[in-house]
Parts: sequence; structure tokens; C-alpha cells
Amino acid sequence: MNEYTIHSAKMVPLDRSNIDTDQIIPKTVSQIN
Repeated sequence: MNEYTIHSAKMVPLDRSNIDTDQIIPKTVSQIN
């Protein structure tokens, strides 16, 4: 796998020690069928 250095998506840093991932991506969206 080649290394990449350019990231074109938008992102926001979360300055928290404990991050609840269900607040970022709800469980209904992240389910894998």
C-alpha cells in the first residue's frame, strides 16, 4: 500500500479525553450489513 500525504476531506479536531463515537457517527449509520 502506498503512503499518501494529501487529505482533501473536512475535519474538526476534538479536544477531549473520552470521545463518544456515537455522537460523531450514530450507530444506525455505522452498521455494517
